[in-house]
Amino acid sequence: MFTIGELSKLTGLAVGTIRFYESKGILSATGRDNNNNRYYDDDTRAWAKFIVYLRETGMSINDIKDYKALLDQGEKTIPQRIEILNTQKAKVYQQIEAKQEQIRALDHKIERYQSGSTKHV
Repeated sequence: MFTIGELSKLTGLAVGTIRFYESKGILSATGRDNNNNRYYDDDTRAWAKFIVYLRETGMSINDIKDYKALLDQGEKTIPQRIEILNTQKAKVYQQIEAKQEQIRALDHKIERYQSGSTKHV
């Protein structure tokens, strides 16, 4: 079992972010101790880490909340969860393509400067 501070260190999430995610219903404490402090188990830690990955892909809190609701409904929702993940994956690929185009534009400009061109285009 982990305290909120330990969960923060294990996942890289700030304590305030963990509390925010709890308020949005996408993360829940496993329980509370005698002093009413939150505690978390390994499954919650793994889920929190997955939330980090989802957020890093740009997935919205609302989309994560929808995914979590499906997750809570059990195995019958696996096809819908796969669809959500595939949609997000496609968005990530689009972001990668856009970044690659930006790199090409920068490389082009660097090459022009290195060749002695001072044109703006």
